[in-house]
Amino acid sequence: TTYTVSFNDGSPDTILNHPPPPSIVHSFKKSSCGVTSKGIMNSFYANIVATNPSGTSESFVVPLYISTPLTATCTLSSPITCTNTPVCVENTSKGGVVVTAAGCEQPKSFWTITPSVGVTLASGIMGNNNGSSDPDFWTTGSDEICPQFSLPGKYTITYNIGNSCGVFKVDSKVCVEEPLVPDFTLDKNTGCIPTTVNATSTTNLTNTCTIPKYKWDVSYTDGYCGSISSYTVKNDSTPNASFEFKSAGIYHVKLSVTNSCGLRSATKDVIISMPPSVKVDTIPDFCGTASIRPKSVVNSCAPASATINYFWEFPGGIPATSNIEYPGPINYSLPGTYDVKLYVTTACGASALSTRRFTIHEIPTLTNAVLSQTV
Repeated sequence: TTYTVSFNDGSPDTILNHPPPPSIVHSFKKSSCGVTSKGIMNSFYANIVATNPSGTSESFVVPLYISTPLTATCTLSSPITCTNTPVCVENTSKGGVVVTAAGCEQPKSFWTITPSVGVTLASGIMGNNNGSSDPDFWTTGSDEICPQFSLPGKYTITYNIGNSCGVFKVDSKVCVEEPLVPDFTLDKNTGCIPTTVNATSTTNLTNTCTIPKYKWDVSYTDGYCGSISSYTVKNDSTPNASFEFKSAGIYHVKLSVTNSCGLRSATKDVIISMPPSVKVDTIPDFCGTASIRPKSVVNSCAPASATINYFWEFPGGIPATSNIEYPGPINYSLPGTYDVKLYVTTACGASALSTRRFTIHEIPTLTNAVLSQTV
């Protein structure tokens, strides 16, 4: 005698020889929901056919109601989001269908968000437990919700799913942060070539979920006797950076910080100066004696507030020196060639010496060399 054991769940038949084992063990891999066996809906059957030379005998075990275990899981689109920017949570649970003679019972579910202040749904339906722990009384929500949060903080999105076999909860943690407001300090915002400036980020990180990304950049504008930028920067992707400026001009230091809300920037200027330049104006020549009030053209190569010190020299003149911008009168009593000298200083150093030369010519004296003459 041979025995053919079959189950109508798609698994292969099992053929046994006599004597058969006292029992057969079979594992169903899917639910019987939707399957009709021997006229009975949502069920499987077990069939045993015994065959020998005398004939065939067959026996059924029906109905076999097979449910699927519930594996409760969720998928969160991102654990970090920005205020007023939706983050989505999707139900990815498997199984949970309970099959009975009454039919197929699908699990029910609803969502909760804690804390709930400032929370709105960009899409989806929360559902509700209607004050009951029995899933039969729940109002099922959508498989995906996309909440957005007007306030920064840490939130818990809970997916509640259950059937007559039990209730399960899956928590998804979300951290909500605000757009950053970049800010930084400079240990100095003016200097002379070359100078080193240290920058320190003071950006408020109170409502951030992770350490933001930092980026320091520099742009340049001509000025203060400079026309070409020259600088180096260290630690340009950290909260604190160091800059060495090697030529004069206006350097625009920019800090950019990035979090889940995007990139924000702040800029501050650093003025770099160089030693001044000076040129004494032309002085005309004189006859006999001279009295001059020399002038000059000075470029401080620094901000207008910079202090300029003047150092005049008048060899052969009275007075012989001066430290004011517009000296004079400077008096010369004898003919000759004279130099007027000037250099200026600022906090960034001294200019080159500028010299202007002029001459005092002797006045000619007409004399009669003929003491007597007869015509």
